[in-house]
Amino acid sequence: MSEEKLGQHYLAALNEAFPGVVLDHAWQTKDQLTVTVKVNYLPEVVEFLYYKQGGWLSVLFGNDERKLNGHYAVYYVLSMEKGTKCWITVRVEVDANKPEYPSVTPRVPAAVWGEREVRDMYGLIPVGLPDERRLVLPDDWPDELYPLRKDSMDYRQRPAPTTDAETYEFINELGDKKKQRRADWSAARHF
Repeated sequence: MSEEKLGQHYLAALNEAFPGVVLDHAWQTKDQLTVTVKVNYLPEVVEFLYYKQGGWLSVLFGNDERKLNGHYAVYYVLSMEKGTKCWITVRVEVDANKPEYPSVTPRVPAAVWGEREVRDMYGLIPVGLPDERRLVLPDDWPDELYPLRKDSMDYRQRPAPTTDAETYEFINELGDKKKQRRADWSAARHF
């Protein structure tokens, strides 16, 4: 006897709301479903699951899948909390020759940091992202060098600094533009 796969009604709702948009689907476990959708429908699909179906955007991430299928991929993982509890991952393939996909952030603001991180680490451009500042990499990081692309860099080498002096102003945890307070680890007790 096979286990019931949770989230079937979410898949049916997606197919009803967006006919022909789901390109593929697969269950990794009985409560984890991945749907691959047409890239141009990504914002609408994530918005639908988030607002209409009670999903919470837990994480999103990129992946360099060029050796597997010739594309990059971006994954939006939603914890479905309103009805049947399960996980739905919305996956899109991003063209390796034109690494752009539509930003989800204007429709689901929770996606902003994840999309900025994917841009920094993979060079995949979320078109329409309202905040285009770097998130993970320093401002002086070399353009066109993306640390998580599998062919991007020799990890034995570090990029040369662009300046000898630190140009990034540190703001401490109190919001003051003062020097960072250092923890006195010598006074720490060891048990």
